[in-house]
Amino acid sequence: MILDIRPHPSYVSARLPSAISLSVPSTLLKRPTFTLEKLYHHVAHRGRSVSLPYVKQATRVLVYDADSNLLADGNNVLGLLRKFHSEGFTGELAWLKGGLQ
Repeated sequence: MILDIRPHPSYVSARLPSAISLSVPSTLLKRPTFTLEKLYHHVAHRGRSVSLPYVKQATRVLVYDADSNLLADGNNVLGLLRKFHSEGFTGELAWLKGGLQ
């Protein structure tokens, strides 16, 4: 599963094939109480199609943004990867170094 966390207009103009847009405010990605389930409900309410059962069946997750070169504290990619890890995801987690740029 490929997750694009850039702003939705960027996703619409260019994206990796089969990527899912998860454009949410960075403050939500950093909140420990904002779980993956809440994230998917938030995205669904904004008119986008994300299936939580599909996500839970994934064995590999790739997350990317526009241009992250490092996974430092406060980075949105790292925030999302940590959510998967803290919620017991046992598959492979990866990120696209340098983002889509």
